[in-house]
Amino acid sequence: MQFDPDPEEKMYEALAEKLCVDLSIIELINPYIGEDNGGSKDEWHYGYYFEIPSYNDLDEDVQEELKQNNIKGFPFGETIYISDGELSGTKSDPLGWRADYEAEEYYRKYLLPKERVVEELDSIAKKVKYSDDQLIIKALLFSAFSITESYIRSLVWSKIPNFENGILDKKLEGVLKKHLSESLSKTPGRQQMYKIFTDNRLGDIPHNNPFRNSLAHDIGQGQVTDGKINVKNKNGKEYEEYIDVIIDDLKKYVSDVY
Repeated sequence: MQFDPDPEEKMYEALAEKLCVDLSIIELINPYIGEDNGGSKDEWHYGYYFEIPSYNDLDEDVQEELKQNNIKGFPFGETIYISDGELSGTKSDPLGWRADYEAEEYYRKYLLPKERVVEELDSIAKKVKYSDDQLIIKALLFSAFSITESYIRSLVWSKIPNFENGILDKKLEGVLKKHLSESLSKTPGRQQMYKIFTDNRLGDIPHNNPFRNSLAHDIGQGQVTDGKINVKNKNGKEYEEYIDVIIDDLKKYVSDVY
């Protein structure tokens, strides 16, 4: 199962909230958690099954402890199904959905002026020019890609109409936000959303492949020599470009996109 850090605790907290019981009860009965992906091999996911053991199958010590709690009506021996959307609505948010779309909400509501982004890229270029540490230079270049990508995500979010109008069911709203968040985290998804809501084409971020991707996967692999960065793609093919050319192209990309 793929959960956030301390996954079992968060899932147990969510189940306790849904069943309106204290977390200690869930921890005592230790239910089995199974995933529901609809039997498909794709990446889509629907929810989780919580298999509650029957009361008689529990250890006597556990039964004695449970008697100290209000367990009247507790669904012993049943399987509880909770959808991903319902889990995201709990305080524990075990799948991290709410945290994800709150970050995306920030992108949508607080779009930086492109002039600020260009200024940040200019600042990075100056720091690169006066540094002779390879690791620092590569980290600065990666930050230039990250700033550019964050701006583009914010820009695309700003093109999507606000659907928080109280009309949508909260579960549906959560699923929609999660889907949009996942789409905007990848280049094809951003381009698709931009095309849908603007009827315009969003070009690729310059030099993302191979330079940004190489730095993201192994920042120690690239080499910086005489103002140029050299990297290899996954097939071992080498690419080389002047760092100031890369940053200038990022600045032009940010300036030209609307």
